[in-house]
Amino acid sequence: MSSAAQQTANQSNSTRSTGPRTPEGEAKVSQNANRHNLTGRLLIREDEHAAFAHFEESHRAQIQPTGALELTLFAQFIAAGWNLQRIEALQSESLLNADFPQLDRLTRYRAQHERSFYRALQELKALQTARELQERVANPNKPNLLPLADFAKVKRIGFVLSPAEKATSEVSQLLKDYLFSPPPGQV
Repeated sequence: MSSAAQQTANQSNSTRSTGPRTPEGEAKVSQNANRHNLTGRLLIREDEHAAFAHFEESHRAQIQPTGALELTLFAQFIAAGWNLQRIEALQSESLLNADFPQLDRLTRYRAQHERSFYRALQELKALQTARELQERVANPNKPNLLPLADFAKVKRIGFVLSPAEKATSEVSQLLKDYLFSPPPGQV
């Protein structure tokens, strides 16, 4: 605990701060601790905007999140997935430069982002499964749907197929072959 004299001295010194005074200066200084954009909030560099937009749109088209909760989980999924791609490039660079402390740090970040990525993906799949099950119960005679028993098994291998994909006999046959074949090593 500081004494009264130290507190007075600190207050006096704080009035003579030479920190940034303009909004531009404050914005620049706020990024001092940000070396690689792998911790904290997701920051996209100017040169990454197009690649990030493509990354996000391609995943959005496949996952098709709806509702506030799914969109929040989707944002976590995208941030973790994007950072995993960036970590790959940084790890390669660290290996080339033999920067082993940086490589160790990146390995920890990778583990953290992988956990976040797979956790968000798992929660998204669970929410979407629950949503589609509710739709199936509400509309049991909706065309182009797999039987409910097959649907539960399909959910283990990926996101819900579009009605057009479900309707094709080729996709249905592939799913049935995958789902109903015995596990490897069993006859």
